[in-house]
Amino acid sequence: MKKSVRNSATETKFKEIMMRSIPLLLLGVSLVSCTTPPPPPSGTAQNQDRLQRLIAGKVAGTPQSCIPNITTRGNNMVVI
Repeated sequence: MKKSVRNSATETKFKEIMMRSIPLLLLGVSLVSCTTPPPPPSGTAQNQDRLQRLIAGKVAGTPQSCIPNITTRGNNMVVI
């Protein structure tokens, strides 16, 4: 009888520990699932070379507080 009571108490304690660990596991899974991978590096050597070719020979103009969406010289916006 003593042995079955001890096994029952041990089994109950084990179940308690398992039940208490479930919320922690769920919290960890939810935190990991919400993370996003880092953005790809934009300053690669190829992009830097392309930028240098695009701005070669150009100088900065006068500072402006607002840049219009439509330019009078055509649509020459480039995303690097």
